[in-house]
Amino acid sequence: MDPSHDTSRYTVGWIAPLPLELTAAVGMLEDPTTMEVPDDDVLYHVGRIGSHFVVMVVCPRMGIEPAATALANMRRSFPVTRAVSWA
Repeated sequence: MDPSHDTSRYTVGWIAPLPLELTAAVGMLEDPTTMEVPDDDVLYHVGRIGSHFVVMVVCPRMGIEPAATALANMRRSFPVTRAVSWA
């Protein structure tokens, strides 16, 4: 497995409510790439900000329920993600 695709190294999660905000957030990443996780149909954006490994995703729709679903998917696919930020 490519070490950059080890989901246990990502400890910061970032959920963007809109694609425009995700684009701006991804622009802050060092070594940005995308990652697909088995048994999860979400495309994640991953990289680093300083020494922190960050995983980012955009909500499929506006609202609390889509945001909660995005968070649940992220926490399942990246189980050691401790901090989640809403852009």
